[in-house]
Amino acid sequence: MKRILLTAVVMAGVLLAPVQAQAKKQLDAVLVYSGKVFHDQHTFKLKRAISQKYQNIDVNRYRVHSVRVVAKSVNNNATVKLVVGERSTDAYRVFGRSYNFDNGQAYTYDGVRIDSPWKRAKGRWQLRAKGTLKVSKIIVSLRKRARDHRNDYDDGGHNDHGDSGGWNNSGDRGKWVSISPFKGKKHDFVNATIAVNKKLNQIQLKGSKNNAVVVRLNVEFSDGHVVRFSELEGNINQGGSKTVKLKGWKNVKSISMVMRPARWGKRTWMEILGHERNKPRNHRY
Repeated sequence: MKRILLTAVVMAGVLLAPVQAQAKKQLDAVLVYSGKVFHDQHTFKLKRAISQKYQNIDVNRYRVHSVRVVAKSVNNNATVKLVVGERSTDAYRVFGRSYNFDNGQAYTYDGVRIDSPWKRAKGRWQLRAKGTLKVSKIIVSLRKRARDHRNDYDDGGHNDHGDSGGWNNSGDRGKWVSISPFKGKKHDFVNATIAVNKKLNQIQLKGSKNNAVVVRLNVEFSDGHVVRFSELEGNINQGGSKTVKLKGWKNVKSISMVMRPARWGKRTWMEILGHERNKPRNHRY
């Protein structure tokens, strides 16, 4: 009986070992600030903060894949940028309204996702903020470093929503479907969330009437990840379009977008489309 139990324990250890090893290939380090306010300029030293919180993790064996900042500003007056090694990203604006600044509810916070500017760097990991910023948390997505640096260009088949350079069509056939029209205002920003609940491998914005500017576009997936797609942001002219390819077929829960007219006083119309997988046909014999 003892031999049987010992054999079962050994087999369980063998089966669980690959799962544990695989789990260590990526890590989402969550740094909680619980609504702490930072003024003027502040530098978040991410590597030091992660080392202090996750003392059993050797951060030098990881590289920064992306950072998500859950924060808000006063009247959109704050920016953040990511510094990895000797390279830095552009400054990303953090949205927020003065009347919601003291509101602690989750919906009042903006979510800014920043991809690492240099995924091979061993140096500093810093988030530099400018302006008045209230921070809920900072999520640093890490990937284990590979000896041959292959992971700098390939995540080994992991379906990560963030690496826009690796998004590709899976090759399966599908069709374009209209998700929702998006109506702008003449003299103000429009901030809305559209329910999707479809399996897509591409998302497209198409200008219908007058030129528009997409300030921010976030996609929420069914697994809870929220990803900002800068490829769909910027100017979209009437009759023009912008498309982003996802990494395979993804269950898209919703799309959140902030839009304004390219020329104030002009009402804009836009259509959101998705490339949906065809349903299999029932063959009769």
